[in-house]
Amino acid sequence: MLPKYSANLRRTIIVLGVVMLFMPKVNLVSIAGESAGIRIDDVLLFVIFALLLAGALLARKPTINGIESIVFILVGYMVLSNLLNLHMFGRSSLLYSLRYFEYFMFFYIGRYFFNARYSAARLLYALLFVNAILIVLQGLVIIGGFSSAGFSQDVSDRAIGLTGGPWELGAILNFCLVIFLFDRKEVGGVTSRIFVIACTSALVVMTGARMPALAHICLISYYVYLQAPNKTYFLGSAAFIGSLLLFAILVIPNPLTERSENLFSMANIEQFQDQYSKASVPDEKFEGWSEMSTADEYTDLSWLTRVARWIIAIKTWTNSPLTWFVGVGPGNWGPALDGGWLRVMSEWGLLGLSIFLVFLYRIAQISRATFAMVMALAINMLFIDIHIAYKAMSLFFFLSGYAYSKARANREGVDRASGYRGSYAHAG
Repeated sequence: MLPKYSANLRRTIIVLGVVMLFMPKVNLVSIAGESAGIRIDDVLLFVIFALLLAGALLARKPTINGIESIVFILVGYMVLSNLLNLHMFGRSSLLYSLRYFEYFMFFYIGRYFFNARYSAARLLYALLFVNAILIVLQGLVIIGGFSSAGFSQDVSDRAIGLTGGPWELGAILNFCLVIFLFDRKEVGGVTSRIFVIACTSALVVMTGARMPALAHICLISYYVYLQAPNKTYFLGSAAFIGSLLLFAILVIPNPLTERSENLFSMANIEQFQDQYSKASVPDEKFEGWSEMSTADEYTDLSWLTRVARWIIAIKTWTNSPLTWFVGVGPGNWGPALDGGWLRVMSEWGLLGLSIFLVFLYRIAQISRATFAMVMALAINMLFIDIHIAYKAMSLFFFLSGYAYSKARANREGVDRASGYRGSYAHAG
């Protein structure tokens, strides 16, 4: 369902979409208990949605592709879970379900972007450059940033760039790396690829975000594996690159190393076991998380915070046979549970998880690059609610739409990539 509007109108939609990718998250109207309020982006995306809907209604034979169908089913299911939980327990938030549909508008923007013969890689170079400049300026405390909690004058401890937090910036850097590694027409030489890997890796380390760092390592390893002529070459290259990254992380002072001193301490596991055995299902409606945990010299602060939240989420979710299947409702845990997969299971239930996995599978099937992008998303979701992060998911859907149109053009036997400035070719 992609209306064939005039070139000027399509160009307007593209411009609005690109502007939103570069626009910081600023609330026009705040919503109590939520980090995201009503933003300019919401207004612009509503206008784009209205245009797409009008085009679909006026089309003689509107068609819906498989990815669109699964997203519509997913959002419809999320709304149903909301309504059930609101009616029976007075919990969850419709805002989270509607926002997911809002993020999907970038899928269509990405499709228009490809059809207009623009380069996704060049756009990401610009996005990377702008974020890099902001990271440097934020590190020097020359400028602040619009985090999820609002504007902060000093974000020098962990860079956020244009995003709402270092975790979101890290995920965006993961997605950028996917294009730079898997699009040979945009980054042709080995030297250029090494430079891109070094730059994006340095920026990820500066964010101090551990899941994006792990995803970055996995993406680089996957690329080396695809390029390796044999297993010996792959193991040697992986060992060499891994040693360089490990040496740089351990020797050069950085937020990632400082935050991870006690990450693998057994005290973290003992804390989880102890708290889980003592915790009970909350009797009252969830109203937000309690005060932050305090870590001692043997435990990891972020882990302790997650332990306290995950225990409540797990016990509330498994307390009823109904919630096993339909969850406690999208948005029930507020802005952050700090565990994307647990959040999907506990809020959407096993049925919602199944639909979400089908959606990711359909995206991963588009191309090798989108497969790598889904892999990065899945890794980030281990400890981050990245699947509901606006900046990261808008770029995810944008690049998915771009890749879908590219793949569709190839299936139709029209080799438009040879005449396009942009491409999304497979590596290998």
